[in-house]
Amino acid sequence: MQRGFDQQAVMNGINGINSSLAAAEVSRCNAQANTLQSMNDIALSLQNCCCENRAGLADLKYTVATEAC
Repeated sequence: MQRGFDQQAVMNGINGINSSLAAAEVSRCNAQANTLQSMNDIALSLQNCCCENRAGLADLKYTVATEAC
């Protein structure tokens, strides 16, 4: 009878460890997803900046060309 209780305690301990490991894995995955989202946000900001600079340069070239005529 005691052996059955001991086995149940061991199984409960193993289940607790498994739950902790699963929670740690989920946390790690969430951290990685947050990092990737931050990198995507930075890339989008750089892309927008490039497009704005390109449009501004085109406007400047047009202004210079029209004033030169």
